[in-house]
Amino acid sequence: MDIIRAEVEQADLITVAIGSNDMLVNLILNLTSLLNPTADENYKLWLIEKLLAQYGSENEVINQLAAQIAAIHGITFTINKLIQFLNENLKIFQQNYAVILRKLHEINPNARLISVGYYNPMRDAKISDSIPINVGHIMDAPLIAMNAYVRTLCATRSYYNFVSVWNAEVISTSNLSDFDMTGEDFWGKFIIEVHPSEAGHKYIANNIYSTLQLVTPSSRGIFAFG
Repeated sequence: MDIIRAEVEQADLITVAIGSNDMLVNLILNLTSLLNPTADENYKLWLIEKLLAQYGSENEVINQLAAQIAAIHGITFTINKLIQFLNENLKIFQQNYAVILRKLHEINPNARLISVGYYNPMRDAKISDSIPINVGHIMDAPLIAMNAYVRTLCATRSYYNFVSVWNAEVISTSNLSDFDMTGEDFWGKFIIEVHPSEAGHKYIANNIYSTLQLVTPSSRGIFAFG
């Protein structure tokens, strides 16, 4: 931590791209607690670690836990709980984001802070070629809410410039059936392919660069590029 603090203190420019795991990790804990209401925290954390090792990804663990809850309580109950938990976790994300940005500003008030927004890495995903149902847009709503908070509503909004990267291209997430989420595919392929492609990285870098050209170190604003 001392090394990180020293780097922040010496930085002229800091780009911030954090927070998406607040939603997923906390949702897994929510669902685990729902299925194990009397278990202590250590057992829940052990169980989550076991589930991640078994199923290979946070998304697949959420699917499995939700399926178990639906089998016990029904689909309507499960959907309502998922919506409730996502709304609660959005608040956690908001609180954490504001604290982190405030701390960065306190450590180095002269550094230019660039807040990089969120894109949906699954927006083009469908189940398979034979089942061309787009399931990726399910993630749009929470990501749009996260962008809206960082863009305009964050309590520390005056400390940074926001850069939209909503249209960033990822490597490839077209067919979910192409990936074995419980095997080497997850670590060797899927976890890589949900990240920006070369064109996606160039798009993000260009948006950040364009923002730096448009603002002075003392100004703060919202910048969205195609």
